[in-house]
Amino acid sequence: LYAAQQSTLRAFATGHNGTASAAANFCADILGRVLLEALSQRAESGGSFLKPGDGLLAGQGGLGQAALAVMSSAQKGLSNATKSRRPAIGADADGEERIAMKQRIDAGIAQSCATMNDLEVAVDYTRRLEEKLIQEMESSFPSGRPETEQLRLCIKSLSG
Repeated sequence: LYAAQQSTLRAFATGHNGTASAAANFCADILGRVLLEALSQRAESGGSFLKPGDGLLAGQGGLGQAALAVMSSAQKGLSNATKSRRPAIGADADGEERIAMKQRIDAGIAQSCATMNDLEVAVDYTRRLEEKLIQEMESSFPSGRPETEQLRLCIKSLSG
């Protein structure tokens, strides 16, 4: 985003509508293709942890029911493991397996949340970039001219 902003602002500094429009179009195209593709892949991989049956959560039902079932069984396993002083043969391995599964679920959920946060931040910075370019356009180019309106449309293509 920084490189797109700086290069577009440099093009605006020329005062030439055609150059500014081309730079704004290029900026929107790059953000649309490269950034969107990278964020889409991250969202798909990060969100896959939350798909029941495919990711960390067991079952084929809704996400809430699967999450509750896994968490309650993990919680029971943890409480049983801490209550008993002498676990039966094989019970220790079962408790460790439940603890490992809970940690895996927690890490996957945290990764999914971080991915969603990254998406929000990218959207926010893209909106800020659009606002900054609009402000620069309004201060650098005469209003009401067809070329300026074309530039405005090029900048607005950042938001979709």
